[in-house]
Amino acid sequence: MKRLNLILAVLFALAVICLLTQASFVIADNYETPSEASYSIDEEWYPFIYGYTWVGNLTYHPATADFPYAYISSDHEFYCHHYYEDEDFEIEYRPLLTVWEDLDFYVNPSYHTTLSEYDSETQAMPTDYLDHEETLWVNITDLPAAETGTDYQMFAYTRMLATPDDISDSNSTFCSWGDESLVRFRHTRPPQ
Repeated sequence: MKRLNLILAVLFALAVICLLTQASFVIADNYETPSEASYSIDEEWYPFIYGYTWVGNLTYHPATADFPYAYISSDHEFYCHHYYEDEDFEIEYRPLLTVWEDLDFYVNPSYHTTLSEYDSETQAMPTDYLDHEETLWVNITDLPAAETGTDYQMFAYTRMLATPDDISDSNSTFCSWGDESLVRFRHTRPPQ
């Protein structure tokens, strides 16, 4: 049974690696982060850590006679798991939504979790993983608007970092994923 679990894990790893085309190592000063990728923190292709981030559905909700508040919103997703039997990973993940031209209107929560070591003897797939979805909302009722409306842009991103606990140079080595979106909208004054 142990051998079958290992074979299944190796086959799954090969399938994921074949589907992904990103580099196998991310350095701290690399800002070109993919939204979906699998990384190896050493020279071997197995084991690996896989992550996925997404942001979308950026929407402007104008004030109405029934609801006199204007909002912007965005949806964010995070997913991560790994196959390291001798590593915990510290995961930091952040969604952000803001008005590009006026950064006083924003929301940017921050989350942390730890993904524990993978146990190939008892798990065919990792049982400790991150799977988080969230919708952010920003009240922009007080954002200035001309009588005919004012054009703005809403900016949203989703960022995730995974740092191995036991690697010697953990301050400069981590795995990174990110996605971002910028959408124009016309903000109007609340109806009188």
